[in-house]
Amino acid sequence: MTDMAEIIAKSISQASAPDLIDYLSLIISAIGIVISGLAIWFAVSVPVKIGTRQDKIALFDKRFEFYDVLRQCIGFARMIQNIQTKNEIRLFFIASFGREVIKSTDEETLNQRDVLLRWHVTTVLEEGVFLFEFETKQWLQPLISSISIIGSVEETHEKFWEYYSDFMDAIRNVKDNLLPQVEQSLRL
Repeated sequence: MTDMAEIIAKSISQASAPDLIDYLSLIISAIGIVISGLAIWFAVSVPVKIGTRQDKIALFDKRFEFYDVLRQCIGFARMIQNIQTKNEIRLFFIASFGREVIKSTDEETLNQRDVLLRWHVTTVLEEGVFLFEFETKQWLQPLISSISIIGSVEETHEKFWEYYSDFMDAIRNVKDNLLPQVEQSLRL
């Protein structure tokens, strides 16, 4: 009977003693935990990287739209340097910012198009205050004001040409001071 007890004790001792299978099982479990952790990390980090990249693309798009409107303002200013009437200024404004050939000379159609384009241009310029780390408001505010005023004041108004001059000054300031900073931030 003692032989039997010794055999049972020996079997229990061998069964409870760690051997190669136990060590392999422990290593495989540890590898599984590491792989699961890596999978979770990739599952979280990839969407974050994609989101960050999409944010950068969206910001670049907004900045480029702003830059494009600034360039259009400068081009518009060049075109109207020798203009004599407000109606010609309005037609050049529509052609410059609408990027279209004016097909209708109907006064109501021109007025609607002019108002919509002025709204779009001033909205894009107003958004420019929030798009860059550097100061833009000091250059944009006079430009936004003069674009709005030139569009709303009648040519017969005594200060129309003064407002026109303010617009040209604002364009010069934007071209000399703001545009280079915007181009640098876009790396153009």
